[in-house]
Amino acid sequence: MEFIKGQANKECVVFYQHIYGCNKITAGIAILLVFIAGVVGSPAFALPESNTIEFRNCSLTLPGTTQTAPARCGWLKVPENPRQPNGKKIRLHVALAPAVNRTPKPDPLFLFAGGPGQAAGEAYVMIRPILEKFRRDRDIVLIDQRGTGQSNPLKCPLEESDTLETAINLDIIRARTRSCLKHLPGDPRFYTTTIGMQDYDRVRQAMGYDKINLLGVSYGTRAAQVYLRLFPEHVRSVILDSVVPMELILGTEHARMLDRSVAATFADCDRDKQCHT
Repeated sequence: MEFIKGQANKECVVFYQHIYGCNKITAGIAILLVFIAGVVGSPAFALPESNTIEFRNCSLTLPGTTQTAPARCGWLKVPENPRQPNGKKIRLHVALAPAVNRTPKPDPLFLFAGGPGQAAGEAYVMIRPILEKFRRDRDIVLIDQRGTGQSNPLKCPLEESDTLETAINLDIIRARTRSCLKHLPGDPRFYTTTIGMQDYDRVRQAMGYDKINLLGVSYGTRAAQVYLRLFPEHVRSVILDSVVPMELILGTEHARMLDRSVAATFADCDRDKQCHT
């Protein structure tokens, strides 16, 4: 049941009568309980009055786990191709983790997830304990960047029968990639970091914020840097965790670094008598 601040409607009264019994006294108590729930139990929001996104109670999930996190969720339609504002529209999934403080600060924290390919709404579930300090005084805004999470996701199906050869055979990878591209629900040309950050600013405007704080993790540090470059006048502060330099071609170094790490681990083991044995 969703309580609306200061509103004791008939449905709520009937709900409490059903639980506590129908008489005039319990009906009066029901109205009082609804009022208390609205005034005391409702979460605090720093959303400006100019906000145009309709938020509802929701539960964020982390795929492959049973972890969840309560939030408020909404949607914002944006053009898939920014140069064709009247063309095809896609929906951005926007979640809000409200501040604990009942008088939160007006500049929220925007989370930029990693990957690329990770959704902010999913990443939040995993790192929620780390962000609790931020949430004491600020709302946290979680936007699934276009192509991820619930924002028109672009995903290639994985088959359970896949073998190691499927993962390393370049000819198979090329063929599967071409096949997947034909069936994606969007044009990959418009799912770039730059266009994604334009989406983030559309969300900022729709929610009525002037200044925001940026928290980027891994690939999210690059996204945050691009947002800062495009919209510096709307940024109050930036936190970059596990920085991806702008000059780095993301992904090209992964295999080399993994090989180096494995080799270093074996070398350490060789130098340790017990491990070597």
